[in-house]
Amino acid sequence: RAEEEQASRLRALASDFQRRAEARYWSEELSSAQRSSEEVRAASGEARLELERVREASEERFLAVAVAQDEACLAWRSELAEARHGPAGGKGVGPATSARTRRGAGGGGGASV
Repeated sequence: RAEEEQASRLRALASDFQRRAEARYWSEELSSAQRSSEEVRAASGEARLELERVREASEERFLAVAVAQDEACLAWRSELAEARHGPAGGKGVGPATSARTRRGAGGGGGASV
């Protein structure tokens, strides 16, 4: 009878030990998962910030390119106008200037545009 009680106590101790070991294992797994989740959340936040920085930089580059294109277009149009009509305020030799003025007859200035 004493041996049965001792065996029963040993089984209970073994069962308790096993439950505690499993609880410790799952507690460690839970802690690890929580740490991983926090790391992922932090990395996600950092990635969001980086994405926002990249988006802002892209918008700035886009605007810089657009401004440069506008400036180049204006410069090209100005050069084209000068080639057609001469410099602003000066005598022009181009389609808007009369043939008489180009030949030096008529004494007047070129066409002003």
